[in-house]
Amino acid sequence: GGFQLALPPSTWMILKQSFCVQAECFASPLNCWFGNYCSAFPDCDSPFGSLGSFLSFRPRRGSFEANPPFSPVVLSAMREHMQDLLSTSSEPLSFVVAVANWDHSEVAALRSSSFARGQVLVPAEEQVWLDGCERRRAPVDLLLLVLQNKAAEADPKLRATPEKMELLRCSCTGQATPLGPRKRQRLDDAAAASEQRDQESNGSSKALPQPKPGGFLWRVPHWKLVKLKRLDAWRRLREAAQSFKWTQQVTDDWHLRNMNFWNKEAATVEGMTGGGVSDQDLA
Repeated sequence: GGFQLALPPSTWMILKQSFCVQAECFASPLNCWFGNYCSAFPDCDSPFGSLGSFLSFRPRRGSFEANPPFSPVVLSAMREHMQDLLSTSSEPLSFVVAVANWDHSEVAALRSSSFARGQVLVPAEEQVWLDGCERRRAPVDLLLLVLQNKAAEADPKLRATPEKMELLRCSCTGQATPLGPRKRQRLDDAAAASEQRDQESNGSSKALPQPKPGGFLWRVPHWKLVKLKRLDAWRRLREAAQSFKWTQQVTDDWHLRNMNFWNKEAATVEGMTGGGVSDQDLA
């Protein structure tokens, strides 16, 4: 899968105040902003506010936010479903869509839709996303689109005016840390690079003598140390698991307590609404 990124709180405020957004098209109980949302697993998520799968959700009116997984298959299904909803509804219906500005036919189809009433681009060097609790920058520009039918376009509360689109763009900008590679540099590679830099700074190209196994400078290879550390961690985890026992107090009403918690707190949980997900993740 890819990075899981969420729109910042400032953007949600603008979506609610300026576009009257009231629900999300792609979320889950753990990464929703509003109390109502569509999710991939309605059988598990419906007690926590899920409206079911977005592709099965057929609202006649309202305003919704969509930050779909950045997968061409999902983008295509979302676009076709929105086109169908907007063309069949005679009541005000609006969607604010946040997608990566890829050079892809599906993104181009969204931009050229007959229901597109406004769009704005947020450069990668200015945008802000939430990666958990951290403010990060994605490596691609952000495209914000507003898809509406004629009834929504005529409604002053929903109409995508240039002033509203500028507020929406500014809400997605700010100070953030660029996303870096997820894989860390191997310790032995880092040590070799540091040694080479030291040699170059000293003006000496002569390689240092390498310690031989068995000598006083010899040490356990790094891969063996990693295995030993993993074995020690596994043993400590097994001991902790063996010492943990479920009691009657823990098991009684466990499900009821969780249901009450999410029914009260789901609307205030700050989290992700989509992000980069590969087709394999959705299979």
